[in-house]
Amino acid sequence: MKNKIMNLIPYFLFTIIFTIIIVCTKINNIYILTVIYSSISIYLIFNYYKKKDLDHKRYLYILWVLLSFMLDIFFFSIANIVVTILLFITIMFQYYLLKKCSSNKVIKEEPKLVNKPVINIELPSNFDVDKFEENVKKLYIDMQTYFMNLDYDNLKNILCDKIYEQFSSQMNHLEKSGRRAMRENIDIFDFKINDYKKINNKTIISVSIGVNEDKYTKYLDKDNVRIISYESYYELILTHITNWKIEELKLLYCHSKKS
Repeated sequence: MKNKIMNLIPYFLFTIIFTIIIVCTKINNIYILTVIYSSISIYLIFNYYKKKDLDHKRYLYILWVLLSFMLDIFFFSIANIVVTILLFITIMFQYYLLKKCSSNKVIKEEPKLVNKPVINIELPSNFDVDKFEENVKKLYIDMQTYFMNLDYDNLKNILCDKIYEQFSSQMNHLEKSGRRAMRENIDIFDFKINDYKKINNKTIISVSIGVNEDKYTKYLDKDNVRIISYESYYELILTHITNWKIEELKLLYCHSKKS
């Protein structure tokens, strides 16, 4: 709270000083409102609009637009129009920089799995880790392939009910809108078992995988696409009763790069 008050002081002083100058000179007193409007705008630019993650930023943009309309309609003058245009250009430039920065940012930072300390997991003596790793990698690739091809039946065979509903809902939406979510050049370069437990006849295993893959959305009536390469890390919860299925899929880390 104290920091917010301190941040307001320069803008408050700016308003007071220029108000006094306007009052003590022959400048039209109506421009006091222009000074107040400018102070509010500059305050928003340097204290709120520059923040990447602010849930109420949209309402602050709307507030600024309303202030601009009120100033330019009720107190119309060339000076007010010029001030509004200059501030609008500044805000749009700042918005452009934020969008450009966001397109290359890490979605969620998480230390990579490579070189992490190995957690000792008690596995059954007859448990074939290499074969299990192959199964997990195949499951992930099959999941993405079925999702890409809108193969509902095969996808249902490798996913548990809850996650299947999520995937099928996305697939249905893509199908209705004439789009496909493409997944290509999938390379699983890291694998680690996090946890193993058996409850009655059900085996539950948590694993983490590192994946390089190309993702893009393809419109069926368009040829041009923008392919984006991703390096991602996921945590998978797999269950086995009669066959292995994916029960949960959680994104731990994802870095995108235009190819």
